Order: sequence, then C-alpha cells, then structure tokens
Amino acid sequence: MPTIQHEGLVELIRQHPALAVELLRHAGTFSIPDKVAAVLGSEDMSDVAPRRRRRKPDPVKYTADSVVVVSDPATGRRLLAVIVEPQGQADEDKDESWPVYVTTARKANKCAGAVLITVCWDEAEAEKCRRVIRTGHPGFIFVPIVIDRGTVPDPAGGSPYLVLLTAIIGGIDLESDSGARTVIQAITGSGAGNADHRTLTDIILGIATDAARDRLEELMAISYRSEFIDSWIQKGEEKGKAEGKAEGKAEGEARAKAQDILKVLEARALQPTAGQRKRVTDCTDISQLDAWFDRALTASSAAQVFQDLPE
Repeated sequence: MPTIQHEGLVELIRQHPALAVELLRHAGTFSIPDKVAAVLGSEDMSDVAPRRRRRKPDPVKYTADSVVVVSDPATGRRLLAVIVEPQGQADEDKDESWPVYVTTARKANKCAGAVLITVCWDEAEAEKCRRVIRTGHPGFIFVPIVIDRGTVPDPAGGSPYLVLLTAIIGGIDLESDSGARTVIQAITGSGAGNADHRTLTDIILGIATDAARDRLEELMAISYRSEFIDSWIQKGEEKGKAEGKAEGKAEGEARAKAQDILKVLEARALQPTAGQRKRVTDCTDISQLDAWFDRALTASSAAQVFQDLPE
C-alpha cells in the first residue's frame, strides 16, 4: 500500500522536475551548469531476467518512481538522468534494482550519465538505504545518495517545492505556527494551477497530525474531503477501480507530458502560438506528445516542433 509521503514526493517531482536538480546540487559531487532544463523522463527500467528453474527468459518489470532528464537549454544536449526514489522502508531487492535503475536510465533517456537519489522520511530506514552496494564488477561500487530530514538541503532560499519536500519528510514542524505558515506560503508561491494547487494542499493536510491539520485548515480557511488522499488509499482495490485509475493515469501522463513540452519550449525561448499551446494541452495521444517533446529538445523554432499541425 503506497503512503501519502511516497505519493506526495512523486507528485512534487511531477509538478516541478527542477526539484531533482536542487537535490542534485546539494549532493555536491556533480558539476552542473548554472542554467539547465529539467523535464520528466522515461521511468521504464525494464530488463529481461531468467525465471527460476526455467531456461527461457521472462521479462521483469522495473519502474522507477520518478526520472528527470537534465539538459542544456541552449543546445538541448542531455546531461544527466536523475532518478528520485521516495523510500519509506529499505526494500530487500534494492541491491539488485538500484544499480539496474542507474544503468538503464542512462540508456533509456539517452543521457551521458545517470544518478539515483533516495528520499526517506524515516531516519532508521535512511541508514539502511545508505549501505554500499557491491555489484561484483571491478570498480562498480554503488554508493546510494540518501536524503532525510537530517540531510535535506536548507529550504531557505530554495524553491517552494523544496520547502514542501522538507515538510513531507518531517523537516518542518507543522504543529508550530511558523512551520504551518511556511508551508502555506510555499503552496501559494508554487505557482501551481488550480488542480495542482489543490493536490499540494491535500498532501500537506494528509501528512499532518490532527492538531497540525486543524491549525493548517484554520490558516487556509478550508475544510474538505481530499480526493488525492482517497486516490492513494484506494489503490490496489477491486479490478473495476483499478481500471478506472488506469484511465485516470493515462490522462495524467498526457497532461504531464504536455506540461513538459511547454516547459522545454519556455526554457529554450521558443514561443508557441496560442493555437499550438491549446493543441498540446488538449492532446491525449501519448505518441504524438512524445514526438513533439523530442522535437522541442532540438528544434530551432516552435514551427519546427509543430510541423505536423495545419497552419
């Protein structure tokens, strides 16, 4: 069963992929240009592994929680794939899956390199996640990068989304007046649209204690049932609901991809027309959105990106 912390952290990256860059800069071991573009990348880390006691290989599905592609906004050159894994409990298979994520993300997203950052809200589990993974290959020792409440970047001066991440992993006291006001200011300052703004509010109310929730609702002057919280609680229930969620997920993927296209165009100073912008936001065809996204990374004009649209 997914937790509100897990789903909340994934949602932050979906809404604001540049959050991964903030975490990466905090790690301090990577040389990143001052100005980069950050968009969601492929989360599919599938591989083929043999079944036990059988000779024929059987596909094994590996899917990362979040992948962000960091690129040069001027040239479109992909610099790094950043995998962000919210982790409430150290998985037993992380020794096998995490090195796969890094090597496969590099290939799947056509990047020069890849890195995995684990975000934990339980400090004991964070220590387990920090254990070095020895792959057996000479020189290939996987050293996890783990962020918890004790090692999270200072949110002062960071983006509103970094403030919200800090709150989700317990780095901000939501029961205090200053903590509650800090988080509310972050939600307001996020610049999120109505639906995403509502979701950010849902996440914070979902992680809050009863006392903190009462104070937050008082300051926000709201009280409602959370659709976002209902959605993650209901995951994995009867098949009919799962199918409905699959349809919703497809719509969400299309919406996220459309936002990625517009963000890349903005980062590269390519201004789409109002009509082109509307066609992007209205499109539900993932293959068409993927085509526009790929063109947006290298095209010299918006017209080249949308060359298949009528004038």
